[in-house]
Amino acid sequence: MTRYSKKSNIINKVYNALGGRPEQMLYIFNNGGTNHYKIGITKDLNERYSKGKTFTSGGLNIIKVIALDTREEARFCEKTLHKYYKQFRTRPEEPRHEWFALCKAEVTKLCELETKKDLLEFCKKVVDSQNK
Repeated sequence: MTRYSKKSNIINKVYNALGGRPEQMLYIFNNGGTNHYKIGITKDLNERYSKGKTFTSGGLNIIKVIALDTREEARFCEKTLHKYYKQFRTRPEEPRHEWFALCKAEVTKLCELETKKDLLEFCKKVVDSQNK
């Protein structure tokens, strides 16, 4: 599990690991020192990270970033994961809230999704299981 916590060069390290700056990204941030994780999408990780830091008390860690080709792919994955983890929302009364209280096993499961293909396959399985 690759974790980045320092602002200096962190975004460049992520972009280098992804092989450049992708069109869209699904990210998982952690509010440092808690079990609260934000699952979202962006096309500008630097801006998203900077904005996200203003809403955290324990510092913001980038836990995972997966490059995606289109906004449609990104929205599909984000919506699917939000629905999948719905019962773990830190503010259940706010359906658009993107922070989730996740256990280590769930975070590990997400971190094991290494590629766009892995993420899309996981999301498709989730959708298929919800439609049964």
